Amino acid sequence: MNLPTKLTVSRIILSVIVMVLLMFPFEAIGFSFPVIRAGVDISSQYVIAGVLFIIASVTDFFDGYLARKNNQVTDTGKMLDAIADKLLVNPILIIFASEGMISPIVPVIVVTRDIVVNAIKMQAASCGKVVAAIKSGKIKTASLMIGMVLLFFGNVPFVYLNVRVDLLFIYFATIMSLVSMVQYFMLNKKIIFSDSKNWVNILSEFWKFPRGIFIFWQKLELNFYKTFVRKKLAFFWKIEYDELVSQNRRVLWQKIQKKMKL
Repeated sequence: MNLPTKLTVSRIILSVIVMVLLMFPFEAIGFSFPVIRAGVDISSQYVIAGVLFIIASVTDFFDGYLARKNNQVTDTGKMLDAIADKLLVNPILIIFASEGMISPIVPVIVVTRDIVVNAIKMQAASCGKVVAAIKSGKIKTASLMIGMVLLFFGNVPFVYLNVRVDLLFIYFATIMSLVSMVQYFMLNKKIIFSDSKNWVNILSEFWKFPRGIFIFWQKLELNFYKTFVRKKLAFFWKIEYDELVSQNRRVLWQKIQKKMKL
């Protein structure tokens, strides 16, 4: 595993830690995070999660930069990078929405945009074309990151001015998500409409992201998650659970590959 891939994996791990910090019911086990008083009360739980989020965001820049600089771009790295990007942002937006910190429409629009754009990019790649990043997409990403960081830290220092700059960035990023989605569609409509089969192919790309997540967890060997995923696979694909937990992983993996048509 090269350095860029290690950075990508570290981003995935940090993203999972952030989600656990935000979702785990620590109060149920008798633990409470101290409150940081800086003019406003900020839970250290969110401060810690925010610091980890910033570190993970920094790795998002360096893994791609180092991979291109050292000619270490790999298919595995690309797949993991796509998974890491989605784990870093989308689940946390959903958590923010569930906590009432932002409107539920934000994660709905952002996640939908990501699915549509990724499907278009994958379909273009299958046609031998590369869909370059556009300016509105970069503006959306930068605005979203700034807004999320401010949310983690209680909108400090703008909270002292009684101005919700965090929400301004979040909702501006939501608008830019719609703008960039439309632009990606218009710029690549020739690819989309060139063949009726492309519509089917684009829709099929919607299933590649969860499939990629399963492959990643299978390789990472996280036991607490692996058991849950395998039980779901046993139900969905009607594979006997005893086979899923058997030691003969090679046979198991061949069956799963056949089911997923890898």
